[in-house]
Amino acid sequence: MLTVTKSITLTGTTKIDGVIAERHAATINSDNPEEMSINLGIKVNKSLSEANLETCRAERNEFEDAAIALKNELLAAKEEEEAE
Repeated sequence: MLTVTKSITLTGTTKIDGVIAERHAATINSDNPEEMSINLGIKVNKSLSEANLETCRAERNEFEDAAIALKNELLAAKEEEEAE
């Protein structure tokens, strides 16, 4: 049986001097926002990423915070919708 899931995808990049060092991605199930997958620090340029570890780490955390905030917004909207 085919199951189709609608989801929201959030993507981000960490750039150092205009060059992409890392990519980040999060996917949130629209029907069940509790269901979220997140991939942080996908190395595009390993040497650049490692040479700028603190910047990359800070941006990974920033992306994760943004993904969690979106998930929480979706959860709140779903709870509000179910309460009506």
